[in-house]
Amino acid sequence: MEAVIYGAGEIGAIAARILKNENSVEIIGFLDDRPESSGRTVEGLKIIGDSSDLARFRRFGAEAICIACRDGRERIRLAELAEKTGYYILSVRSSSSYLSPDAYTGRGCIILEGARIGSGAMIQHCCLIGRGVQLDNSMVVPAGINLFKEKITTERKRTEEEEKDSVQDIHFTTGGAIPK
Repeated sequence: MEAVIYGAGEIGAIAARILKNENSVEIIGFLDDRPESSGRTVEGLKIIGDSSDLARFRRFGAEAICIACRDGRERIRLAELAEKTGYYILSVRSSSSYLSPDAYTGRGCIILEGARIGSGAMIQHCCLIGRGVQLDNSMVVPAGINLFKEKITTERKRTEEEEKDSVQDIHFTTGGAIPK
């Protein structure tokens, strides 16, 4: 299956590394709306367009998309747009994470290294579960939420608007999600 990754920052690079290990996915390249990203290469893959190119790449054979931007509301918006365009929304999970067989993850989730998702946990769509996060049994994570045990570094300083949007980031050391 041919796929594109939206978001060429750190999260997109991590998603690319994880997806490269899956034989079922061939990554065509990255899409990113930031003008400074145009023409760059990330993880050996070119940034080949932006979100306005979704329909064009779908017509040329891209079947799936991994939405790897930091902003949860933007992940939800892009997932809805991509689904209307006919894309399958990929979820990405590091092989060094643990997902209980009876835990649920919605479409478009990204689960990073060392995360542990317990029995009965429910992660709704388009969530980002950071490195080492542990969700206890029967915890619920609402759609579009970012859970981090540690701060993910970014390659650029976030704008004031992005800082306001970061209220969806939940940093915790013990516990941290919403019990059912």
